[in-house]
Amino acid sequence: SIGIAEYPLVARTPEALVSAADDALYRAKREGRNRHCAAG
Repeated sequence: SIGIAEYPLVARTPEALVSAADDALYRAKREGRNRHCAAG
């Protein structure tokens, strides 16, 4: 699974970008195996 966050559309700082990608990753994992999810 992978989580994707796009700069600067989703986050404006490196910390916020990583956090958004992390949230998207765990959302993808909840949806099942071998998924991708974009933040935003």
